[in-house]
Amino acid sequence: NLDIVMIPEMPVDEIYYKSGGLYQVTITDRQGYADKSGKVVIPCKYETAYPFSDSGLAFVRTPDGKSAYINKNNEIVISLGEEIVEGGIFEHGISYVSDGKTYTFINEKGEELFDEKFFKIRLELCLSMAALLPNALLRM
Repeated sequence: NLDIVMIPEMPVDEIYYKSGGLYQVTITDRQGYADKSGKVVIPCKYETAYPFSDSGLAFVRTPDGKSAYINKNNEIVISLGEEIVEGGIFEHGISYVSDGKTYTFINEKGEELFDEKFFKIRLELCLSMAALLPNALLRM
């Protein structure tokens, strides 16, 4: 049995899981977010829209190639520009971002945590590292 958790106010192609009180929705190959009443509260204008983290930030990428982390008011909190093509979900105040070739880590202010770039990452390791690093290293 599946329970109906939300009925969208307009036809949508896909509804993804709830994160931070909002559901990811797709309309005509563009992604945005709807609330529990089904109202689209962040327009479906993004090429990519990831789930919101517990801190209230979500990675998005526009059709013209600009990446950012937005808040639930659709305001850009961290502008990443065109060189970043992927970003993770913030855990313990840290997320990864990637230019498609290398990875680095940022805090919720958008500051890079290391001078080094990494070719591969394991998410389990990232979460462990985030939980263990002292705040001084995180430039928070």
